[in-house]
Amino acid sequence: MAQRGLSSSCSFLCRYVHFRGEADPRHDEAVGRVFGAGCTFLSAGFSAGVSSPERIAALDAFVRRTNGGLRTLNLYYTCVTAEALLSMCQASPKLTNLQGPSIVAIPDSTVISISAACPDLNEVSFSRVGHSPAETYQHHFPRLNHVNLLFDGGSRPYRPTLIDVIKETALTCRHARYLGLDGCHVTADVIEAIVGTPLGDSLPHLGEIDDDTVLEPDAILAAARGFPEFCELRIPLDSTMPGPGFYIDLSRTTARITRLHLQDRTTTDACIAAACSHLRLEYLELEYLGLLTSGIVDGITRSRSAATLSSLTIAYSAANPPAPGTPLSDEGVLSLLQGCPKLKSLTWSLSEYDRARAGLDRTLCQAIVDLLKDRGATIARYYFDELDRGGVSEFVDEDRFIRSFCKGG
Repeated sequence: MAQRGLSSSCSFLCRYVHFRGEADPRHDEAVGRVFGAGCTFLSAGFSAGVSSPERIAALDAFVRRTNGGLRTLNLYYTCVTAEALLSMCQASPKLTNLQGPSIVAIPDSTVISISAACPDLNEVSFSRVGHSPAETYQHHFPRLNHVNLLFDGGSRPYRPTLIDVIKETALTCRHARYLGLDGCHVTADVIEAIVGTPLGDSLPHLGEIDDDTVLEPDAILAAARGFPEFCELRIPLDSTMPGPGFYIDLSRTTARITRLHLQDRTTTDACIAAACSHLRLEYLELEYLGLLTSGIVDGITRSRSAATLSSLTIAYSAANPPAPGTPLSDEGVLSLLQGCPKLKSLTWSLSEYDRARAGLDRTLCQAIVDLLKDRGATIARYYFDELDRGGVSEFVDEDRFIRSFCKGG
């Protein structure tokens, strides 16, 4: 009976318990009597999010049988009430990870009581309305390991506006080392609210941001100016920088940026030349930049970054540029390697159509591969080798024409 509807990993005592489906509350109580004392991880996902008062009471009783040993409590797929959630948290003072019900509003007074009952929480999630976690409840939890500015319930990109609360959160969460901006429209005042806080002083970049994220140029400059560890920058698809002058301004603001990942569709050869000439880049990624031409070869090899660049990605860029530009060819890639003596990690992605336009020559491509090998690189992908083995494997990204890497690079 104790096993029906239960998935667990057991040694002497069961530490991980998952309640699923519409089990009888008496079943939940039986599981609690058998396994509760050793449980440290508890999750519940009742069918269609429906949680009867009897089932909630049984879940609360289970939590109490853990004798305060619970570390993780996941109630995301339940309709546990605010009162019941607080009761469970008060019975679990050692909680470090809490996910509240996704469709039940938790009042601020309850959130504050939970923060007092569980002072070690470093990950927490509640249902919220209208604003992001950083603008609502995260400032009540000083041990959080990340600050999240994305509001999942609205349209993307979401624009944070409660600047004073964001600043309070960044000041309070002294252990946070990650800033969640995924899907946000980020303005300079948001970044400036974090400058000078423990969070801002520890950030090497702006987090794992996706294509929906919009970074305003002034926000990037504020981060470069105010975050002492800031050394890596990604500019996503929907962000638009104001031309080559932006990269000159960036270099005047900071000399620390060594990693640059560009997806801004308005990026031109002149932008690449400015970035490489005024920064000392070690890693450069160029993706989906349709305005680039083979002119980026000179822009990179004649820059100060030519002496420092160790990793380069050119993916679907400088492939089919508008007239009078010319696509990047194997000869251009070989020139890039020859002009950047530290370059070992190379990814060059071309669609099948662009491979035909590039006029690829097996001898020149082999020279690229040989030069990479001479520098100690491992060749992970070389298109002609795949063809020689009887065709491209279905498990290999066909668009990666050449890819190499170097351990530790």
